[in-house]
Amino acid sequence: MNGFPALRQPPNPLPEPLISRPDSAKLPTLYSINLKTMGTQSPLRQNPLGISGYLPFVAATIVFACPLMAQDQPTQPSTPAGEVPKTAPPPPPAAQPEKKKEDDDNQKLDGSRAGEVRSFGGIEFVWCPPTGEFGYAMGSKKTEKSRESDERLHRVMHTRGFWIARTECTQAQFASLMGGNPSHFRSSGDHPVEMVDWAGAMEFCRLLDRNAQLPEGWKASLPTEAQWEYACRAGTDTVFSFGDALNGKQANCNGSYRPYGATIEGPNVESTVPVKSYEANKWGIYDMHGNVWEWCFDKYGKTYYGEEQINPTGPSVGSYRVCRGGSWRSEAKYCRAANRFRGNPTLQRYFIGFRPVITPTDYSIIPVINIPPAEMPKPAGDGTAPTENKLFPGDKKKEKNTPAEAATPKPAPSNTPPAPASAE
Repeated sequence: MNGFPALRQPPNPLPEPLISRPDSAKLPTLYSINLKTMGTQSPLRQNPLGISGYLPFVAATIVFACPLMAQDQPTQPSTPAGEVPKTAPPPPPAAQPEKKKEDDDNQKLDGSRAGEVRSFGGIEFVWCPPTGEFGYAMGSKKTEKSRESDERLHRVMHTRGFWIARTECTQAQFASLMGGNPSHFRSSGDHPVEMVDWAGAMEFCRLLDRNAQLPEGWKASLPTEAQWEYACRAGTDTVFSFGDALNGKQANCNGSYRPYGATIEGPNVESTVPVKSYEANKWGIYDMHGNVWEWCFDKYGKTYYGEEQINPTGPSVGSYRVCRGGSWRSEAKYCRAANRFRGNPTLQRYFIGFRPVITPTDYSIIPVINIPPAEMPKPAGDGTAPTENKLFPGDKKKEKNTPAEAATPKPAPSNTPPAPASAE
């Protein structure tokens, strides 16, 4: 029917395997006839060439399998004699991540302008940009009233910007992370938290860092003195961020006693007030003057600030920590932007609080650059020794309606460490 004669059935069934496939997963490429496995009476063994019925089948198989075998074999290009065969070029290396990506990750929290507001961990922060190559003037002018000798005017450069909390840490914010409220004045959760020592403030920053899930290269901390004053001034060079006068109307302080730069006495609230009760500075930061003293990261150094510096973080040794800004019970002069006070880091008082910052982790890495000559008055050379043991003003009990003055305890013997500042 199909051109081939009908196959004759052998007298005995052919044992297996008669036909084998080298690879069952592919089309057959070769058929073989195993004659050894056949019986002695098999026509193939008796007369293998005389079985015309099987030869057409074998021939058709070879014709069909040969093209497939040729396709399965890879073709190799011929190489002229004397030449080394050329190998295929290796695949190109995997694309390496650009080094710029790391820099982008470290700087993706950078703000776009001074005063920009963002929220981290449920707290509003304000962007303080880098100072630029000319820095800013830290300290007080020699002619500034009530100036202390440890406020020497000098230039400071911030090569990286940072975020500072828009307000002092409130009691509600503190309780949400710390699980409690140690404050004395508890009129509302919008009042600044107080009765917090330096370690407690740093613990809050640690929890904030974890809660805010900051990217690599950033951390929550207390501000350095240089960061605090830079944010307080907000580009101004006056005694206060709002001008040269304070009598309790511009900030929460003891305005009824010795107003600064004013002849009219102002209010004395005698307690903390809710944050944002007074006008913010030019960058939108509230209560940098008065309400509560604010812990800084720095250890106190009486002569550390006074020379031109880049990204200063305070002295490496010291027993005291710095507080800035004055409080509700301070005279106006202690609320000046340049005023510095030190305190025992274990102090817990109802006029001491803090505000956190979000700052680069490599902030203290000082690049090799030269600061241009300062276009400002030179540091005062009045010969007065810096005040070594300054206590919080108003921290000593005195007669009614008479605010306390800063006290200077007797210096400790040279062979023993100075006694820590205390408050009763």
